[in-house]
Amino acid sequence: MRGRFPGVWTKVLLVTLLTVPINLAGSGARAAGILDLTTKSGINSYLISKGVDPASVVWQRSLLNYAGPSCPGVAWNCVGTKAPVVQLALPGGTNLFSCRGTDCLVVQTSTSSSKNSAQCNRSGQDESQTCDVTQNNSKSTNSANIEQTIVESGGCDQTATESASINQTNASGANHATIQQRIRQSSKSSRGACGTQSQGARQGARVMQTSDSGNNDSNIDQSQKQTEIASGGDVITQEQNAATDTTEPCVVNALKNQCAEVEQNSNTGDQDSTLNQDIDQQQNASNTGTLSQTQGNPDGGSGGSVDQDSTGVSISHADETNIQDVLHTNVVTANRTMDTGDPRCCQFQTGNPDDQGFITQTTDQSSSPPGATQNARLAGDCFSDGTCTLTQSATTDYDSETFSDSQPGSEFNVIECTGSTSEGDCESFVPET
Repeated sequence: MRGRFPGVWTKVLLVTLLTVPINLAGSGARAAGILDLTTKSGINSYLISKGVDPASVVWQRSLLNYAGPSCPGVAWNCVGTKAPVVQLALPGGTNLFSCRGTDCLVVQTSTSSSKNSAQCNRSGQDESQTCDVTQNNSKSTNSANIEQTIVESGGCDQTATESASINQTNASGANHATIQQRIRQSSKSSRGACGTQSQGARQGARVMQTSDSGNNDSNIDQSQKQTEIASGGDVITQEQNAATDTTEPCVVNALKNQCAEVEQNSNTGDQDSTLNQDIDQQQNASNTGTLSQTQGNPDGGSGGSVDQDSTGVSISHADETNIQDVLHTNVVTANRTMDTGDPRCCQFQTGNPDDQGFITQTTDQSSSPPGATQNARLAGDCFSDGTCTLTQSATTDYDSETFSDSQPGSEFNVIECTGSTSEGDCESFVPET
């Protein structure tokens, strides 16, 4: 987002302007650092913080405001999305935003019973997709939906990055957030056309929801599928998520190839969070002298965190799955390394003895013929004023380990599989720290 659009606005900003201040979430909203969008100077400051020149903004003020590719009708005040847009919805009105570009920045603020609705929907071969949604409301619903899909096929070097952020604040209204991220990478090389095949995928999702008496719900679904096939030549090198880097907009799990962070706060409303993370990697090589196959890195893999606080009931489900397979035939010398990158999930719930937290983690590593160095580590951490349930399973060529338990208060466990080639590689334990 930093200066990636010199001279041309393919990023979109949607802002709904308030003419009078609003206490959006009781006494805690402003104290929590909610952006001040009640004045023009406050909006301009926010625009500048996002690298947007306030002079370039198109302002809208009406009952029905729309920014996007298809105007709903003559009653609507409609603009395109090639320039920044500032919207003011009159009481009882509606703000709608629809972005199909690779980079979208959306901010909506409404008064009275006005509704905020924003969606980003992008599917293509782009190397990078970004969507950032901010919504402020007082009574009506905040709704945000982000769908990002990147499909790359062919070529020796493939990189893909998806970044999604939703920040919602409400008083008596509800907050609804949905993020779906998909990355599919496939590379096929014959006769040594690609000496090195490299695939890198990064997905980051962040949801922050605050409401006084309204409900919060968040649904995040992330998946990566990487496939490399190669044959021929003197040397074949295959790499999947082998490089270390950072993933936006994550803070806690920024080094993960797949990260999601959820914060939900409500005085009295119920809260629900669903998080699914899946990484599937496959490598196949044949007919070469020297082979190097690398999947994952110690700092990568999946990472999730869910923080919920309310006197209402909070429920959280988090599922992480990591599958790695390497295969070779007719190879003289092979060096293969597999690392799940420490899939981890942390859940923290406070405020109600009926809260429930569920964590399920699975890793599965296989090599054919056997002999690859395999490293896997699963970390599950749950604290709740209600009940925590933790289920873990790790499988390698030579060993497997499981853990399952449910109890009030907290659950904390680690399964670790080392890179040796004998029974007893995997162990389950509660770490000292």
